[in-house]
Amino acid sequence: MALIDYGSSDDEDDIQPEKPSKIAKIEATAPPAEEGTTEPQRPQPFQDEKPASLDTSGPAPGPSIPTQDTSAEFEGDTTPSSPYTYERNHLRELTMPTMPNFDIPDSPPPPPVNSEEAAVLAATTKKIERFLELKKKGVHFNERLQNSTSLRNPSLLPKLMQFADITREDSYRSSLPEGLGISVTWPEEYYVEGLLRQNERKQKKKLAERDKVDFVPAAAKDEAKAQVQSAANHHHVHVAKTLSPLFVDDPPVRFILSSLPEEARLAYMDDYFGTLVKAAALNSAEFVEANDWDCTAVWLPPGKRIDNPWTWWSAGFVGCLWKLGVAGCKRMMIDYQSASDKCKHQALAGMESYHYLFLVGTKVSARGRGLASQIIRKKQAQATKEGLPIWLEATTEGSRDVYKRCGFDVVGTFKLGQGHFASTGEKEDGGPGATIWAMLWKPEKDEDVMQGECLFDT
Repeated sequence: MALIDYGSSDDEDDIQPEKPSKIAKIEATAPPAEEGTTEPQRPQPFQDEKPASLDTSGPAPGPSIPTQDTSAEFEGDTTPSSPYTYERNHLRELTMPTMPNFDIPDSPPPPPVNSEEAAVLAATTKKIERFLELKKKGVHFNERLQNSTSLRNPSLLPKLMQFADITREDSYRSSLPEGLGISVTWPEEYYVEGLLRQNERKQKKKLAERDKVDFVPAAAKDEAKAQVQSAANHHHVHVAKTLSPLFVDDPPVRFILSSLPEEARLAYMDDYFGTLVKAAALNSAEFVEANDWDCTAVWLPPGKRIDNPWTWWSAGFVGCLWKLGVAGCKRMMIDYQSASDKCKHQALAGMESYHYLFLVGTKVSARGRGLASQIIRKKQAQATKEGLPIWLEATTEGSRDVYKRCGFDVVGTFKLGQGHFASTGEKEDGGPGATIWAMLWKPEKDEDVMQGECLFDT
């Protein structure tokens, strides 16, 4: 049996077109008619003719013996169909081994157990098995990623942007040329630094009208009675702006804000008092004003505290922490508040129900008329009906004497920054520190409590 040589697919691209082989005529040729006869020739009977030689450029349907004509045709035409045929055949002779081995080689030996290569191989095998398992189930991978809850985490976008060095402004940029899209960059004066400079210039103008807080003695008996009334909690912004300039030189305020330069401290006063007064408003504080805000007081009701952690965020204490730093917050929440709580616990014997005078101040133009005393006496009348005491801290000797005339007694003292601050609250090495007087008023005074005094140095 003869073998058929199947051409390579690489040779098919280079085979030159050949002339079509001659196909034998199907009809038989009639012999020419004899001269001088007019009788038509009878058709010759049909005879089987030899099959015409077919084009053998393509693969044959099966093994067969080539015809004589075909072999003769190939023998006569020895020119290669492509100029590269000889080179290809020569390369095959050089590269093909004498006894080619087409068997699939064995798998490489497995890595040692408990080795790093074994762990990598096991992890890769597990991923492939998982992939094939999902593939058999007909899982659509893009849809699976789209519905994955882990990829819906909003924190992934900032991480991807950080990995790709894309800023927040770059994420809003347009691919359009400049002038066609909307600009995402702000002018320099709109950034934080520019806004802070503008705010400082405004604060300097306001500071020119400020003055020290001077406490005056109680008004005479024949003075006119002031119009004292409560204000709604939404007035906390106005209350803060009214009290802020009155406490510029208050010793504990200077002590708490001592980490800021003088100019920055004065510029921050409104924001600082805004945070304190807003925290009081969030804890049900009562705002009282006299004679159209000539005198303003902030009272905390029984059971409420200014340092309530549930209102820190809403009040803005986080921004205060950022501005003052850890040292400033320590002076406010630990040095001052903790020392005051110690005196309070000892004087009240653990009693938690009392009224607290958080802030009170009178404008310079309205001092000497006893407005603060009238606000305090009104609250004392309410506390008498309720049978509750009133607590406050006096920060200057003048204010201490005013409160004494209103019936308050000193039940304890503590110092702020002893050895590092002056009595005015300014930094001073070896200074005596700022003195705070803890004072208490009771409807029925207890002599044992009034004579007791607790002393704390901070």
